[in-house]
Amino acid sequence: MDIGAVVAVVGNGPLSDEDRRSISRFEIVYRFNDLKNHKHREKCTHHAIRCSPSCPDGLCGSQSRAAIPGSQTILIGTREEVDAGKEWMRVDGEIVIGDDTSVNAHPVFDSLVAPPEDLTDMASRGEGAVPSSVLVKIRRFPTSGAILLDMLNSDDRVGEIHVFGMNWNMFDSVHSTSESQMIDAACRKCVVHPTPSSRYLPAPCLDARNVVDAASLVLWVIACVLVFDTFCRV
Repeated sequence: MDIGAVVAVVGNGPLSDEDRRSISRFEIVYRFNDLKNHKHREKCTHHAIRCSPSCPDGLCGSQSRAAIPGSQTILIGTREEVDAGKEWMRVDGEIVIGDDTSVNAHPVFDSLVAPPEDLTDMASRGEGAVPSSVLVKIRRFPTSGAILLDMLNSDDRVGEIHVFGMNWNMFDSVHSTSESQMIDAACRKCVVHPTPSSRYLPAPCLDARNVVDAASLVLWVIACVLVFDTFCRV
């Protein structure tokens, strides 16, 4: 990565056609986990995968690697989880986080953290500080996106980070929906592009691969029915 690099970070939320055209113009594109909004042949130079015991094989989205050959794999997880992932897949980078036993297990954007009384003083002066209660939530369970943005924001080689497909509209989630406030306040390199809808996840859609797979399934079912019908007539 060259000094002053401009990169794109693409979440798994809604993307417009204009977003997709913009993303294609970036030389470096980061995407996450199971690539919910990724279409065939769309650019992905870095695939960030979260390690979690709740996901198959302990990795959230590792099955999607076939869709993006040639991309670099970055694992995000505890030391133990990352090492386990390395045993059976190629890994080009890692972001090691805490093990959830501490309130500060996954600290992100440490430059924003201040004692509660300091935050109160900053807010009274109109400096737009994020409430300490929000900081505690985000420091405990940040999303993969927040962890990666923190890393890129701290990387001296990165000049600007364009964020697509992220609106942090996470209902019923262990992650804090206030992450967007922290990104706005602390990610000085981030340029957040609004999502085309308030949905957290992209709208269901069929791309060419889905259509081919669906057609193949229909033909297979029809063939089975015909074979069964012929067998019954004999």
